[in-house]
Amino acid sequence: MPRDVADLWGVIASLTHASVMALFAHCASLTISAVKQPWERKPRAHETPNRLATVVNLDMTAHWRSTVQTYLGRITKAHILDAVREAAGEEAAESLSDLKKAANGGSRPAVARRD
Repeated sequence: MPRDVADLWGVIASLTHASVMALFAHCASLTISAVKQPWERKPRAHETPNRLATVVNLDMTAHWRSTVQTYLGRITKAHILDAVREAAGEEAAESLSDLKKAANGGSRPAVARRD
């Protein structure tokens, strides 16, 4: 990017179509959040990210795996067991209920799954 903001549009105009689309995608990504916060009380808050993910055929299972750093360390054991219960049933969740939180793996939050 140019140091002088007056040169910005000239630089953008000189980019390839693919680079312009990548730049616009990046800009749009800064305005959309699909993260569900426990205190959030907006019932339609995730309509836009969900619609966008559908339109662009986004499948996060190809790009992201749950690890302690990326997901499991940020949620409760109860949430992990709920995700396992949703994906694999009550018996699978029960089989994991006695394990330490860090040992439970493989679950993904709903926004990262394609149903």
